Amino acid sequence: MSFIAWINSFSLPTGASIKQNVLGDPSHKEDRPFNTQQEMLKRFPVNADGGVCAQITNTFIRARLSGNNPTFLESEQQTYDEILKEAKIQDTQLQAGDKDVRHSAFTTTGAQHTHTEFSHEEMSTAKKFKEKFGKSRYGMFSRPTDDKKRTHLIAFERDSALNECGFFDPDLPGGYYKGDCEAIIEAFTEVNKLYYSNNTSRPTVAGLAL
Repeated sequence: MSFIAWINSFSLPTGASIKQNVLGDPSHKEDRPFNTQQEMLKRFPVNADGGVCAQITNTFIRARLSGNNPTFLESEQQTYDEILKEAKIQDTQLQAGDKDVRHSAFTTTGAQHTHTEFSHEEMSTAKKFKEKFGKSRYGMFSRPTDDKKRTHLIAFERDSALNECGFFDPDLPGGYYKGDCEAIIEAFTEVNKLYYSNNTSRPTVAGLAL
């Protein structure tokens, strides 16, 4: 089965708002790997109106900027703990007047980054995405959702020396996919095409770091 066929076999959410106060489930004591943010929020006490994509995606990028693998994804409990840490970092940013909390992993580590917009075509066409991403090493993308007031944060990374790329989407099973750049770019753009097709007129706001 191809990567896209495997992904397409799941019924995936597209960043829909999560309106619930989760009181927790005793089953969370039996740890398991992270699968999706929706599954995690069913088991852990988080008041998450709209999900925790901003916290978990920045946690992922923070690990990669440090040269570490995102091993926290091996444990749902650790993933939960890490996103709480990231939420505190973002809250501190807001209190200090820093409005770029969407890219907290960049701003709080001193990673120089630029802001730009990607059209739907640039996010869903492999060639156009590759051209727009350029020589960037890391990117965080605030993808439009059906709720015009909300976006869904995902990430992409590229190691040109090894010709390896990866992307992270907390709504996809396991979250993190890594491999040959051509194959990963194809998969990343195909996922965007399949699951974000209702918002073609709205651009994706991106933070890109070298």
